[in-house]
Amino acid sequence: MKEIKLLELELQNFKGIRELKLKPGGQDLNIYGQNKTGKTTIMDAFLWLLFGKDSRGQAQFDIKTKDDDGNVLHGLNHSVKGTLEIGGSQLTLERIYREKWQKKKGSANKRFTGHTTDYKISGSPVKKKEYERKINDIIDEEVFRLLTNPRYFCEQLHWEERREILIEACGNVEQDEVMNAGDGLKKLKKVLDNRTIEQHKKKVRGEMKEINEELENIPVRIDEANNNLPEISGYDDWKEIQARIESLKSKKKQKEKELSKAESGNGVAEKQKRLAEIETEIQELKNKHSADIQDELQEKRKKFNEICNKIDEVSQKIKRAKNCIKYNQKDIQSNKNEQDELREEWNELQEEKEKLLEENWTGELECPTCGQELPEEQIEEKKEQYNQDKAERIEEIGQEQDAINEQGVSLSEEIDKLNKEIEQLEQDIEELEKEKSELKEKSSGLEEEMKSLENQASTYKETMKYKKLQSEKDKIQESIEKLKSGNQEELKLIDSEISEIEEKIENEQDKLQDIKSHRKGQKRIEELKEREEELAEKYEELEHQLHLTEEYTRTKVVLLEDKINSQFEHTEFKLFEEQINGGIKETCVALDAEDGAEFGNTLNTGSEYKIGVDIINTLSEHYGYRAPVFLDNCESVTETIETELQLIKLIVSEDHNQLKIEEAN
Repeated sequence: MKEIKLLELELQNFKGIRELKLKPGGQDLNIYGQNKTGKTTIMDAFLWLLFGKDSRGQAQFDIKTKDDDGNVLHGLNHSVKGTLEIGGSQLTLERIYREKWQKKKGSANKRFTGHTTDYKISGSPVKKKEYERKINDIIDEEVFRLLTNPRYFCEQLHWEERREILIEACGNVEQDEVMNAGDGLKKLKKVLDNRTIEQHKKKVRGEMKEINEELENIPVRIDEANNNLPEISGYDDWKEIQARIESLKSKKKQKEKELSKAESGNGVAEKQKRLAEIETEIQELKNKHSADIQDELQEKRKKFNEICNKIDEVSQKIKRAKNCIKYNQKDIQSNKNEQDELREEWNELQEEKEKLLEENWTGELECPTCGQELPEEQIEEKKEQYNQDKAERIEEIGQEQDAINEQGVSLSEEIDKLNKEIEQLEQDIEELEKEKSELKEKSSGLEEEMKSLENQASTYKETMKYKKLQSEKDKIQESIEKLKSGNQEELKLIDSEISEIEEKIENEQDKLQDIKSHRKGQKRIEELKEREEELAEKYEELEHQLHLTEEYTRTKVVLLEDKINSQFEHTEFKLFEEQINGGIKETCVALDAEDGAEFGNTLNTGSEYKIGVDIINTLSEHYGYRAPVFLDNCESVTETIETELQLIKLIVSEDHNQLKIEEAN
């Protein structure tokens, strides 16, 4: 453990102190004085000597000495000189801040050109870098501030920095230790896969978000599949329909033979064969054209449904935001009404107060029983009692007015907060309305595209291929008609029968296609439902893993708090807070171990210094240094502070209009 003791400290023209020399000799010191007599300046001087900054960590502060009118006294050297005992050896440091005055060529007067700082170590001048290197060799600036200012740790460090220092000084809790301490946490260890708890928590939440988004979309996809299912109620069984098709094809084949027989000998059969080929090609063209459009139409309908759902979501957000604005406006008006009532109440109290201030005692001077004049002492006693009651009432009124002012300020802050929320909500509504308008524009465009596709279902006849086939068909039919002129009636009858059979075959085939599409759609719906169950199970497992990570954090924090708090005598640290949703929020707050009061909130100055020195004691052991500790505003500290550190107490005393320095008992 390296001891750093302050042996001497000498100030010249530093801030408001013209000359001061302290000789604590490494012992505790009490420094008394009224406010603005220079107590805190001593602490500023000590830190400026070492690091060039004041007790608040500021490098730019007013060092120069001023006269009674507040004007800077020029031409003075501003210096601090200190002698320290470090590990048994003495070291004297000196920092001197001076003005630079130069005479221009050809001018008799000197001109102020800036400032310079000189440095000395044990009386020998050195350069700034050498001086700073010497200080750094002794101790780091941040560590020194931690070990010399009992308020620095709790008031000037962010809670995350405080937490890091405590873990560094007191030791962390290893993962295996936490896993073995918590129920069910060993299962968590198996799924971490070399990730940290926070990394795994982030991964789980990301997966849960993706699953939740997919789960929300599945019902929409099921509805789409249901809407696209063909109507097959009243249809016969697949096999029965297939059997009828085969039977009809057989009949058609028979009729075609009859037709061929009737046409034989005059070339009709050859042409009829080509005609059948053309009709097959036309049917294939029709089927392909329709199928392509249906696929595209289904894709457009899917996008249209998704956009409609988004429009509904945005509309709900807008509705909720408008409701929030409405409620906020009501709260604002309510707060303003309450402010008016408070203002009226304050004015009534003010009138009463002013009336009391104007009033004087007008009590009776004679005895109400005998009518004789009361003794002077009784009159004075009654007058004194009246004035006392009057003063107490005026004081009560002042307290009531202060309370009203606090309520008014609180209401104003709440009104400002609500107005800011309204402003943000109005911005949100504007963005949402814009998003909704864009979505509606997209949905209108898709509606037009779907109508266009529906109209295109019958436009296959406009294709070049169809026109070419139809033209060839017309020519062949015309040729066949001419060839059939000899047996027209017989051929016409057979043709009619074949056409009727073909129509029936086509109708039955359409039914088979509907059944096939229906089965395919049902299968897709079952797949979606199975996927929904699978995702729900996975989501539940991820929720359990997230719960385990929270339980891990709780267990670790309890162990960590116990480990850290065991190394402090008067201090306990709260390292986490329970959230309303059951989660854990990390923090680092110092509490009084006796009553749990929070540093900087409900503790008095004496208790805060007791905690601050307790923290310095532990950190001194960790860093291996003991340094002088400055206790500013120490007049209210009545308890003995247990420490081996050198304490320099700065005590406000109205009895001392100049600094009084004495060794502590």
